[in-house]
Amino acid sequence: MVASAITGPWSVGAWWIGIFLSLLAVVYSDDHVWSSIPLGAELSVSTNSTWVSPKGTFAMGFYPALDQAGAYSVGIWFSSIPVEPRTVIWTAGEDLKVGLNARLELTVDGDLVLFDSLHGVSAWRSNTSHSGVAGAVLRDNGNLVLSDNGHKIVWESFNTPSDTLVPGQRLHVGQMLRAASRSSVSSYYNMAMESSGELTLKWESNVIYWKSGTGSLPSDSRPRGAIFAGNGVFGLFDRRGRMVWSRYSNDYTDSKVVLRYLRLDVDGNLRMFSWIEESQSWISGWQAVENQCDVFATCGVYGICTFNSTGPVCKCSFESGIYDATDLNVPSKGCRKPMPLGGCKGEATMLPLKRTVVYNLYPPRDISINTSSDKCRENCFHDDSCVAATVMNDGSGECRLKTGFISGYTYVSVPAISFLKICLVPEAVPNPHQTVDQPTSVNPVQSSSPSNPSIGSLRVCRVCLMGASLGTLGAFLVIEIGVGLYICRRRKNRNNIQYGKHALLNQSSGALIRLSYSEVEELTKKFEHKLGPSIFKGVLPDRKALVIKQLNVEVGEKQFRMTLSLLGSIHHRNLVCLQGFCCECKHRLLIYEHINNGSLDQWLFGGSVKQAKRLNWQRRLDIATGVARAIAYLHSECRECICHGNLKLENVLLDDEFVAKVTDFGLEKLRICAKSNGTAELTPERDVFSFGQMLLEIISGKRDRPECDCPEEDRLCMRTYRAYERGHVVSIPDARLEGNVDWKEVERVLRIAFWCMQEQSFLRPSMNEVVKVLDGTLQVDPPPPITSQGSHLAGACSKLHMPIERDVDKYLELATTSYGTATTVSEELSSM
Repeated sequence: MVASAITGPWSVGAWWIGIFLSLLAVVYSDDHVWSSIPLGAELSVSTNSTWVSPKGTFAMGFYPALDQAGAYSVGIWFSSIPVEPRTVIWTAGEDLKVGLNARLELTVDGDLVLFDSLHGVSAWRSNTSHSGVAGAVLRDNGNLVLSDNGHKIVWESFNTPSDTLVPGQRLHVGQMLRAASRSSVSSYYNMAMESSGELTLKWESNVIYWKSGTGSLPSDSRPRGAIFAGNGVFGLFDRRGRMVWSRYSNDYTDSKVVLRYLRLDVDGNLRMFSWIEESQSWISGWQAVENQCDVFATCGVYGICTFNSTGPVCKCSFESGIYDATDLNVPSKGCRKPMPLGGCKGEATMLPLKRTVVYNLYPPRDISINTSSDKCRENCFHDDSCVAATVMNDGSGECRLKTGFISGYTYVSVPAISFLKICLVPEAVPNPHQTVDQPTSVNPVQSSSPSNPSIGSLRVCRVCLMGASLGTLGAFLVIEIGVGLYICRRRKNRNNIQYGKHALLNQSSGALIRLSYSEVEELTKKFEHKLGPSIFKGVLPDRKALVIKQLNVEVGEKQFRMTLSLLGSIHHRNLVCLQGFCCECKHRLLIYEHINNGSLDQWLFGGSVKQAKRLNWQRRLDIATGVARAIAYLHSECRECICHGNLKLENVLLDDEFVAKVTDFGLEKLRICAKSNGTAELTPERDVFSFGQMLLEIISGKRDRPECDCPEEDRLCMRTYRAYERGHVVSIPDARLEGNVDWKEVERVLRIAFWCMQEQSFLRPSMNEVVKVLDGTLQVDPPPPITSQGSHLAGACSKLHMPIERDVDKYLELATTSYGTATTVSEELSSM
């Protein structure tokens, strides 16, 4: 392998000549060959038809999904290579899977549309209708191009990369590669070209486990994009087109190598591949991360990675599960979680892992103290929020108590010992690869609960300390309330601080927009058009609609802005994006993006039968999975855990492609704090329960009404479970689906729904586990049966009549035009 930063005018010139000649060859070999695909042309699964590039190097069509029987994807692959499975370089819709009746059509109005059934339901489109598209061509560089009569490009696949770059393809700032989603963990990996000039490999948006190191370059030399060349060079170029960083394949400039590609593999590593004619195989000539264990969560969630002479080896140290240590292309399987959310309700044990460090999400929320190994283990054992602890044996005596555990790394040179808290209770989602007679990768030392003869006296001491603390706290609160009332009275006599006028920030900057209350009144025509309770429609001067949500609670300005600073940093495909706010006097208003297709409850219960039929089984499953991904992101991938607290069908919106968008997240805490009545506790387990209830409503097409006073047996969850228990699964799905469902998927979804709704919260799975079950990458056991003494599910169903706040919160849109007063949240917080 060769890695260099190019220096000297001669080396730069020689290198650029090579790159220029390579790109020139690409341009004149295929850019000027126009084997046009006419309007009206289509591909289908049933006919196995393809579109082929002029020289036959690439082909486009449907191919069977490797991880899901009976499912297909549409993409572009190397057609000149006789190797199965196909080497796919681009996939429509980020690895989108469709059924047997799917077809891809270049419509007469110039839109490339993927239809998922014979009924014309679109699953993906290029959004180029009425843009003057006259035809399409699949070029010999692998680029699918839609162009007008003058051969001007209207749309091209190179601008929407999946997980691969081919020679001549560029990756610009703001674009990314995302690893194929063959498991819920591997789909979190992405490679992004940051605006700072840094090329990063990340696990979701939280953990950067590799970077190019170019973010510190001077501004005039800062990379603005990446390019992969046909001679085996991957480089970053600045705004002048100069290469400022490069990596070379082992076979760089080898004339025998004709075909190459760069891919972000499912294991999270970035690699260059070359086609070797002699062996008729793809060979990796470079990879970004040498030690695969340095790739975050390379062994799946809760997996431990170690590295030996043969490569990385994964293990589940608290299970008898074992990983395949030879095939790294197999998606990470993950392990059973070390403990249920919320702490162990029964017996527990601390499992020691020698020479091992365990990792949480970044930035870490570890509690660091200096103490002995035994004390560190004991502190974690007695702390309900602690799930793991790591003690450094490097002489520092540092003890890191962790409130979360994602993955770990073990090696003979690691100067640390870790302890995992294992709850001795049944799990909702066991390790699918556990077998009775299968050998384990390691034999961990089993540990019993740490004992201490002075625990009784310690508890007495704790009671004393708690009493003294509560007394002090009570006195402090009385003083603080008095001071607060005095300050509030003084503030009433002051004028509100007027913020300076600024140009409206561009939406791409990611900053929240602040509008004054008078500007909101102007946009909404004094709140004339009401969409729902506290929801109003507004129109910008360019006629773009927006919707404003008014918070009818007494929320302090500081608390409101702290909430904004958190919610403004949240970005996820399945979450409605907060884009602006108003904080003036007592007015608290929020501005979100607009979602066209409305809320899920309207499609299930408020529309016609024809409208409900558009929600076929696959679409309902995709919606449920999208919601699960959103809640999992809020629980474990934000800088602090965010509980939704009000998860229901009304708060799930659908865009034009029927992608689920969850709204109203992060606001329930404000409502509870404002009411101060303690009627609801915000915990991740509560969200899991609500999600299980929502799953049953999505499957059955029936609404469970908690406000009605009806017998327990009449509740939707009990009626559904009784039918499931008696083997009448066929009677559960929505009759409007007409039996067009995958019964194995129905069984799997029902099981995880019932587990989510267990009355005892420690029996409920985490949302990350729910995502993997819905993806089909993790098995799930049948839920506990209902006995004569009742069950955890029965108890949970009986509590569904408890009052639940049901705001009919809709959605809103913010167009990014220059209007009103705008400052970023960070600017406003800094001024406080």
